[in-house]
Amino acid sequence: MFILTTILRFCSFNKWMKSQESVHSYDKILELNSKDTVVLDNKGARLVEIGQYKEAIKFDKMIEIDSKDAAAWHNKEVVLEKLRKHQEALDLYDRALY
Repeated sequence: MFILTTILRFCSFNKWMKSQESVHSYDKILELNSKDTVVLDNKGARLVEIGQYKEAIKFDKMIEIDSKDAAAWHNKEVVLEKLRKHQEALDLYDRALY
């Protein structure tokens, strides 16, 4: 786990690394542990940063792993807003409140 955390920190904080390369690095980490919600969250956030919203919508994977993960729900809502799917985003906000 230490190695994965180290790689994750490298991907997140290394400013010279190109965004697409970092997404690829997250994919490599996920090959080792496809249920790592921290890596999935960071990959999704990176995809949002580079405007790949349709790919980032896959925060569903995090929700499948942990349906109580507030970050996953919030991130999915943000992506839906970016995709101009306002009603779906509102539905998720309502679901989160109740």
